[in-house]
Amino acid sequence: MAREKAEERSPASQEFRHMRRELEITQDEMASILGVSAKAVQSYEQGWRQPPDAILRLLNVVFIAHRAGAWKHAIRCWEIKRCPSRIRNQCRAYQLRQGHLCWLVRGTKCKSPDVKSCADGYDACLKCKVRRRLLGRPSALVVSRES
Repeated sequence: MAREKAEERSPASQEFRHMRRELEITQDEMASILGVSAKAVQSYEQGWRQPPDAILRLLNVVFIAHRAGAWKHAIRCWEIKRCPSRIRNQCRAYQLRQGHLCWLVRGTKCKSPDVKSCADGYDACLKCKVRRRLLGRPSALVVSRES
């Protein structure tokens, strides 16, 4: 019966579920990372709804980084931002070992104004120390939104 149901799901739904399980996170945690509801994650995995392309792209970025050994990546946001262990241990970027993608992953625990996630708004992203370090230059690429 379960095999029949799995065969009814779209390839995207099956892959979505596989990726979440390999990341070893719950549906609630996945929802937090992707910025969707837990019900949405459940419906994607069950095949009731097709995950939007933007959600699938974000999931792939996180998953590819996970598979590529991102834990070894030289840029670790929790070190740059000097996050205390009690905060770091609750942070999605740390849990997923995606310190270089903290600006992309929802559910980070940064509190100061210059270290919010890009998911909280692009203005926060423009000020992010980690993102700027990844770009290899200060805000040279930043264009004022008021221009």
